[in-house]
This record gives sequence, C-alpha cells and structure tokens, in this order.
Amino acid sequence: MRWRPAYLVCLLPLATNTVTGQTVADLAVVENRVKETVLGSVPSSTTVSSYRTSLQANGSWADINYASTAQTNWAPLGHLDRLRILCRAYAHPSGTLYQDAGLLADILKAYEWWIADDPQSTNWYYNQIASPQGLGECMVLIKSQLSSSRMTSGLARVQRAYVARSTNSGTNTGQNRVDRAIAGIYRGVAAGSTSITADAFLAISDTILVTTAEGIQRDGSFLQHGAQLYNQGYGSLFISNTLKWAAMSKETGFAFSESQRRILADYLLDGTRWMNRGQMIDYTASGRGISRKSQSANGSGLASLATTTSTVIPSYRTAELDSLRASVTAANATGSADPHFPIREPSISGVAISPPGTGRPAMPR
Repeated sequence: MRWRPAYLVCLLPLATNTVTGQTVADLAVVENRVKETVLGSVPSSTTVSSYRTSLQANGSWADINYASTAQTNWAPLGHLDRLRILCRAYAHPSGTLYQDAGLLADILKAYEWWIADDPQSTNWYYNQIASPQGLGECMVLIKSQLSSSRMTSGLARVQRAYVARSTNSGTNTGQNRVDRAIAGIYRGVAAGSTSITADAFLAISDTILVTTAEGIQRDGSFLQHGAQLYNQGYGSLFISNTLKWAAMSKETGFAFSESQRRILADYLLDGTRWMNRGQMIDYTASGRGISRKSQSANGSGLASLATTTSTVIPSYRTAELDSLRASVTAANATGSADPHFPIREPSISGVAISPPGTGRPAMPR
C-alpha cells in the first residue's frame, strides 16, 4: 500500500481527539439527520395495526418470550423491533398515524413495559449494544412526548452501551466501539446534550486510524477479535457505520477530520476492494461470518459505500470510487462479475496506479 501522510496524524494517541466547537445548532442538524434516517419509509399500516391489536394491556406481546436469556436470536429484542415500527408510524409526517394520540398511548405502554421488565440476555451484545441502540432510536423519535421520569429511565438503559473512551480494550475496540458510540449518539440526541453527542462521535473517530491493534491495518486489512481477518463482517460494518456517521456529522462541529475521512476511503479502496469480485468479498475475510447466510452476495453493498465515500470526501480518489461503484452495480444487476471489467484504472490525478504487489496490497480480488 502507498504510505499516505494522513496516516501520520492518526497514529497519535487517542487523547489528541478533543471536544471543540460543537453548538446547539450543530446538534439540531445531527438530530434532524438522525431522525430522517431512523424514520425511513412509512411503516405498513397492516403491520402497525397488527402490533397494536396484539399489544396487551400491560404493554407486552403474548407471543414474545421475555424470559429468554438466549445467546443468539434473543426473543425479547423483538419487542424493541415492534416498538420502533410503532414509533416510526407515529413520527413520520407522511403517515396516516402521524402524532396519533391513540398510537402514542400504545407506544408509551410498550415503552414502560420494556423499562420495567428489563429483560436480559447472557450475551453482552444484546444488553450493551442491540437493546440500547433499539431503545435509543425510539427515544429520538418520541423525545418530545416523554415525561421527565420516562426520559431519565430510558436514558439509563441506553447508557448501558457506554464505555469511557480511555478504555481501548475488551469490547470497546474496532466495530464494537463504534456500535457502543452509535447508542451514545442516540442518547445524546434524545437528551439534547452536545457533550454526550460529541463524546460519542469522538469514540467513533478514535477508531479511524491505521493501527497494529484491532482495526485498520497498514495493508488495508481489518482485524477484530485479535488477529482475525475481518474485512467482511466486522470490517464491512465498520466502514458502513463510520461512513454513515461521517455523513451525519458533515459540516458540523462533530465532523471527522479530513485525514480520517481519507483513511476510510483508503481502507475501502486499498483493502476491501482487492478482496472483492462481483458481489462477493473473499470468504477467508469473513471470520465466523462464513457460516452465515448470503455470503455469496456479501459485497453487494460496496457500490453504495463508494457513493457515500464520494460524498464524505469529495474529489478524493474519485476515479477509483467510480470504478468500484460501476463494477459492483453491474454485478448486482447481472448476478455475476464481468471478467472483462477493468480491475484498476490507468491513472488517478495523472499518477499511474501500481498493480497488486508493486505498491498496492497483493490481495485476491
């Protein structure tokens, strides 16, 4: 891989990332962007009606096993999935149930049930990432309808994702750290706190560096759970989430530095791209994800990532991003890779691109 001067900045200690310049106006911009993303499309009226009809008087659903403590496919998480759909229906301006009082009453019953019952899994991930993120999304959408006590109790649940930035070990590294920070952003937005939101964005920015620990390596690979190659799985989630929040914070006081945004582009183009062919990222870069479904199309999202990268860091390695987007888009349309599609461009900004093994990572594509 070519050595890029930007890396020199990001190899400095984490303490060099400081909270500066965030304003209430910046928080409002991020809140609006978060809401727009969380809302998505208007939920199906049939689905919403079904969840409301089956909701019990105490705010639970009879078909969910709240006593489950399962390590995988943890049933109680379904409660938050349903609550999130009800919140989207309530908060979506284009929906027929927008700010409907009856729907809000159902939402608050389900919200209070979750807080009071407090189901727990034996898997830390559900307790400290999945549940806080799910509840945090709901709180962002209905924050203005939550009483002080409901807000306080909800924020306490979401805060279970929090680990101080000074802890760079255990489950607070790489993509796991990013996941915890995402819950932190929801907590900050729901609480109307610039400081909580800033700390969460900084926790993400701490991961955007080239390192010998878990995360992005100098050869463009991504390691998680020790020295396991994970450009697919953890690494795919990492680039997707960091790019997403780079876009969310763009042109605000929470924004990542230009050098960090360049590192994300470099990671995508100098690492994962060379492990990709058509819709597929090399199986050997999937870690334990190799046993999961849809591995034959695990690289299909690289086209949209290339687009987001161009938005996040305009005019940087544009030709390569365009080429990646075109090749994956074509593969998504046909279901197979074009053997004649150019793997590398003749030049970028007038500088010839070296083939794998002569300045680029010699990785299978």
